[in-house]
Amino acid sequence: MPSVPDTPSVPEPSKKYLSRMPGGFFIYEADGDEKITYVNENVLKLFRCRDMEAFQALTGGSFRGMVHPGDLERVESEIMAQIASDTYDYVEYRICCQDGTVLWVEDYGRLVEEENGKYYFYVFLVDATEKIRLRKLVNRRDHLQRVLTTLANDVDFDIHCKDCTIDVYGCFEQRFGRTPRKKDFIPFMCENCEKKGEVKLFVHSYPMEEQSFDKEEQDVVMVDGEGNNLWTRCQIAHFKGKDGGFDRKIGRMLDTHEQTMREIYYRQGAEKDCLTGIYNRRSGERLIKRRLKSMEQTTSCMMIMLDVDGFKMLNDTYGHPFGDNILLQVACALQSTFRKNDICARIGGDEFMVFLEDVRDKGVCLKRLQQLVTYTLQDESVEQYNVTLSAGVSYQTGSKLSYEEMYRRADEALYEAKRAGKRSFRVYSENDA
Repeated sequence: MPSVPDTPSVPEPSKKYLSRMPGGFFIYEADGDEKITYVNENVLKLFRCRDMEAFQALTGGSFRGMVHPGDLERVESEIMAQIASDTYDYVEYRICCQDGTVLWVEDYGRLVEEENGKYYFYVFLVDATEKIRLRKLVNRRDHLQRVLTTLANDVDFDIHCKDCTIDVYGCFEQRFGRTPRKKDFIPFMCENCEKKGEVKLFVHSYPMEEQSFDKEEQDVVMVDGEGNNLWTRCQIAHFKGKDGGFDRKIGRMLDTHEQTMREIYYRQGAEKDCLTGIYNRRSGERLIKRRLKSMEQTTSCMMIMLDVDGFKMLNDTYGHPFGDNILLQVACALQSTFRKNDICARIGGDEFMVFLEDVRDKGVCLKRLQQLVTYTLQDESVEQYNVTLSAGVSYQTGSKLSYEEMYRRADEALYEAKRAGKRSFRVYSENDA
């Protein structure tokens, strides 16, 4: 571009109208130092400068001084690329105001060759800070929605009944193994929709850059405003930054309380004895085997087998409701006698089993057992009766004995207590009672 000393002049009447423009207007040389030759009052206001002298001091009197240093290289590259095929350009960049405020602006420029042969940019400048902030917010929310849809493997659809259009977003093909069809969504359309035969289906595929995140799921308990614990499933996407750390995490909290409570209910129904509420035989066996497998060789454990003395006769004499109440009392007595983490199970009929891990004082455990088997169970529906327990114990340090062997030894000790007169317990002889 030829360089000549003359600059374009702006007649006084034109300056009057330029000052009334809704945005800023300025002119700068297209070559050299990109010297500014004219600015209107709105440019000064945009940069929060009191006068032209302050503006010159802030920008150095050049277009390059107007643009935020972090954006300058990009802006000049974009302008050159656009004017290579046209005389107009559009760029967005930040500016640094005199009071330190950073604003975003939209720059609408036109490259003009004056009569003197020199080139100038005539630029219309608009404060776009709020517009760009909202656009970034919309883009961030759009990215958020796409990531959440991917996390949950969801399918979202938007039906515009009046126009009979359906927009489908998300993982339909991944989830169902085929592309969506119009008839998949007809049942959800309004009954008053017209032209159902002319429904238009639009499938929107998300860019796959979201697949670069690391996915994590956690079930957590949140406390509501009334202090109630509510189950929540958190799905989290971790986006890695350039430095190897995480620079963004997107998550969703799904209300899974009712579903989780149902699962717990059914699981407990499968694990717990329906009458007494303690573990059933299968669950008790599974949990004890797990404890034995993970137990250290220096840890001692104890298995106790119990049953109700003369239970069949009591059941036949007083009826099943009476017998059920006795079994409930036994379960309650076991839970109150032993520790919370000890395993109590009803293994059938009137037979119960208790497993104690980390037994540090064998004598204390046996003393509690003695109190238990001599305890008289009560029922208000019967005036006088005496219901007691008998028990057998197997004991070991380490886990050399299997579940089956401990069970066999405790069962033998139980029958020895029965033969000795009931209302007592016996420890398997090889364990040094």
